[in-house]
Amino acid sequence: MKNGCLLFGDEDGYITPVFDTKASNIKVDLDSKTVILNATAVPFDTEVYAGGGFIEKKNLPPLQTTGNEKCLTDRVATIHSIEILTPELRRKFLLDWDDKPKP
Repeated sequence: MKNGCLLFGDEDGYITPVFDTKASNIKVDLDSKTVILNATAVPFDTEVYAGGGFIEKKNLPPLQTTGNEKCLTDRVATIHSIEILTPELRRKFLLDWDDKPKP
């Protein structure tokens, strides 16, 4: 969470996640600081592997539901699945970068 917005971060900055799934499968629990997507609960500030893609804000199609306009960054990530990034998952997808946080 940053300035009241749920954002994903990568090496290029912050990205607005747009969940490409049924609304009933998504829940953001501010009390427990957890995102729940398709029965996978992910604590905030956890490194994840997200299935989906990127799109520029100007090319975003109409959405069923929207959040606060101030939370929409120039780059948007359409997310349809999410998994906590573990060493096993890194090996599976050949993600061999180090575990050190990026500055």
